[in-house]
Amino acid sequence: MLIDATATRDVTAWQRLRGRAIRARRTWTNDCYRLIMVLISSQMHGLVEEEEMPEDVTEILQQVAQEQAEITLDGKLRQLLAQVTTAALRERIENFGIAGLTAEERSRIAIAPMRHFNKVTHIFELVKAYGSTSQVEYNRTQRTWKRRENIAAKHEFELAVNPFNGLKVTGIEHTPLVYAEDPRSDVPAALQEHLAQAIDGCDDRIVSGWMVG
Repeated sequence: MLIDATATRDVTAWQRLRGRAIRARRTWTNDCYRLIMVLISSQMHGLVEEEEMPEDVTEILQQVAQEQAEITLDGKLRQLLAQVTTAALRERIENFGIAGLTAEERSRIAIAPMRHFNKVTHIFELVKAYGSTSQVEYNRTQRTWKRRENIAAKHEFELAVNPFNGLKVTGIEHTPLVYAEDPRSDVPAALQEHLAQAIDGCDDRIVSGWMVG
C-alpha cells in the first residue's frame, strides 16, 4: 500500500504516478500467475475477460490460460509455495494435492504470492486541507469531511477495491477519505498512527476483492 503525498490536481500526472507505483517487481513472474491458476483457476478465467484489467496482466493471464486447461505443481511452483505457506499445508498438498485444500484455503494461499512477490495493491492520496487551495470541505449535515468536486472527479470512472469492505466500486468509494479528527489540524504523527490502524489488514481484502470475478 502506498501513500501518495503529491496531492496533485493534474489527472495525467496522477495516472502516470499510479502507473509507476503499481508496476510489478521483477520477482513477479509467469510462475506466480501459474501458481494462482492452480489454486483458483475458475476465478482467474473470469479475470481474463475483464476489460478493466491492465493490458500486461491480461496478456499473461491469456497466455497461461491457453497453455493448458489444468496446470500441475512442478518444481518451480513448489518452490514458490515453500516461500508463502506453512510446512503443515505443504505436507497436505504433497499428500493430497491441491484438491485436498478447501476453497477458502486456496484463496488465502493465492493471496500470499501476490503480497510476497508483487508490489502496490492500493494508493492512498494525501490531500491538502488548509488555506485557499484546500482540497476538502466539511459536510455540516453529515458532519464529515469530503473531497472537493474537482478532486473527487479524478476517481469518477476508476474501478478499484474498497480497502475496508473488499468490494469493487467506482468513484471515490474505492479510496475513502481517512483523517484522525479534523484534516485541517491533524498533525502528521497523529495521522500516521490513525492511518496505520485504519489500513491494517486491508491488503488481503484488496487482493481478495480483485480475485472475485
